[in-house]
Amino acid sequence: MVDQGKQTFRAFVITLVFMVMASNIFADKKVSNDSIANVIHKCWDLTYNDSDSAFKLAHHALKLSTDNMFTSGCINGYHYLGILHDIRSNFDSSLYYYNKAYELSEATNDSVNMAGTICNIGLTYWHIGRYQSALEYFYDALAWFELKHPKSRNMVSTYNNIGMIYNKLEDYENALLIYKKALEINKELKDTINETALLTNLGDTYQGMGNYEKAWEVFQKALRYKKLNNDNYGISLVSVELADLHLELDSLEKAKQCIQDCFKYCGRTGNQSIKVDAYQLMSEMYQKQGEIQRPLRYTMMAYELAKKIESLRLQKDCCETLSDLYALEPDYENAFKYQQEYSRLNDSLVNRHQLSYIYDLKLNQEIDQKSHEIALLNELKANQKLTIEKQELKLKNRNLLIIIIAGLLVLILSGGYIWYIRVRYRQKQKLDRQALMKKEELASRTMEAELNERERISKDLHDSLGQYLGFCKLQLSRYSKRSVPQADGNNGSLNKVIQVLDESIDEVRNIIHNLSPSMLQQKGFARAVNDLVERFNQLSGTRIHLDMEGLEAGLDYITGNTLYRVIQEVLTNALKYSGADKITLQVIRGDNDVTVMVEDNGKGFDPSENGKGMGLRNIRTRMENIHGKVYLDSRINRGTIVTLNAPVK
Repeated sequence: MVDQGKQTFRAFVITLVFMVMASNIFADKKVSNDSIANVIHKCWDLTYNDSDSAFKLAHHALKLSTDNMFTSGCINGYHYLGILHDIRSNFDSSLYYYNKAYELSEATNDSVNMAGTICNIGLTYWHIGRYQSALEYFYDALAWFELKHPKSRNMVSTYNNIGMIYNKLEDYENALLIYKKALEINKELKDTINETALLTNLGDTYQGMGNYEKAWEVFQKALRYKKLNNDNYGISLVSVELADLHLELDSLEKAKQCIQDCFKYCGRTGNQSIKVDAYQLMSEMYQKQGEIQRPLRYTMMAYELAKKIESLRLQKDCCETLSDLYALEPDYENAFKYQQEYSRLNDSLVNRHQLSYIYDLKLNQEIDQKSHEIALLNELKANQKLTIEKQELKLKNRNLLIIIIAGLLVLILSGGYIWYIRVRYRQKQKLDRQALMKKEELASRTMEAELNERERISKDLHDSLGQYLGFCKLQLSRYSKRSVPQADGNNGSLNKVIQVLDESIDEVRNIIHNLSPSMLQQKGFARAVNDLVERFNQLSGTRIHLDMEGLEAGLDYITGNTLYRVIQEVLTNALKYSGADKITLQVIRGDNDVTVMVEDNGKGFDPSENGKGMGLRNIRTRMENIHGKVYLDSRINRGTIVTLNAPVK
């Protein structure tokens, strides 16, 4: 109800402004410059809170300024229209109005507006993704401000923009220096608007550097300032940054709250591009929860909105995410479809950036051409050398034509060479894939042969040596019972021999079990793991908790045998070295893979120092043989988590 009241009041104020302006127009054809300035000021107040109303005011201010030949008002009108189009991701329109503002500023020698417009053109190029061009514009603007208005609010804004470019290029050290320098200048100015913008980008820098605690602190400070200033656009920006930070820290509930805040404030400002980012973050959040359908739905919403606002950059990002999600589902037809759309948009974006650049060159060329034509006419009137100038112009055109033809030939030859390289590269990729498939097939056959050989050896031990040892023990036991009581010394020796035979038989059984566990063949992988855990629980004082899901269908022989060995080795290492009193073993089979997690509450270790031992190398080697992966997470005094993941057939 409060928000509705504010919107009603805002609409009333805007209506009142238009009524006053209309009455002034009908009462007197001329409107005072102060009245136009008030309209422009109102437009600035609404720029980030009510962009629709700001658009109407900006167009009206431009018309009034044009009718009254108020040059400063025209410059500001063009300037704010450029900002509003930039907010809505209409980058071509934004560049058009900025260049119109620059033309007027240059014609009136208004250096402040010239530098400000240059800075905003740089911002648009930053939003497009042309960071080098953006950086050039920002440094040009900075040179103007240092010369004409040192330590001004405009200088702080320009430093802030330069810092954003370094952030995007992941040059965090330079970004940090730029932001700190800007904050020092801003201390004297006490400008809270610039300070909140600097803090938001500074938080992004700390996040990029991995200093999450400092990033959260800076974002919170920026959020407080933006709420005090009722800056809805700024609040939505900080909410996006906070959501991204929480997602990086896996704080999913906090991330969700920040995304909801972003949607709320985007609704007040009409900023659709930030709303697209919020949908993308919502998709990422559900991906972290292991879902696919909801991430697909939110990414599709982001994609449709990006198409609506005609932002090729945001459409491209959405298509890349959609392709990845469909590949995980798996839906390779849609994955390929959106990958193609991503490539097309990327090419279109590059071409569109080139068109923007050509537009700038054309605009500057037209301005220079007009000045050149005036100078040329004066010169021709003075010295009557028109014929010579024409001949020189023809010669230049001919040389230019030769250069263009040569350039086209170079481009054609370069394109042919690139095509040839790509064909060769694809052929090499095909051969590499074939070699890899053969290598994998050979490795699988080798492992199967090794397991069969182990099984044969275990059977031989069981059928021959094990039976012989058992027979010897039986005969010695009978002999010991028939011995006379006086032969106590002989009985003691016989008992010793029987004890050694018992130990030998146990050792042979262990060897047979290690070579080829019979339980794995007879009762399957799940029962074998269960018996292994029960045996460890009986022999050790540590309690092992077992949890298995989805193993009703069992595992193929090679995968089951390998995982059984690895689990046996991981549990043995945990019992021997961790000092844990509790171990949890989870085995979960999905549709396409099986995941094993072994977690203990022991003393842990430093993986950088002790993570390359023989035991871990053996585990990784075994898992690589079945195309599996090993993830190790351990810290001193925090315990150890070993995660195994392997595909299933």
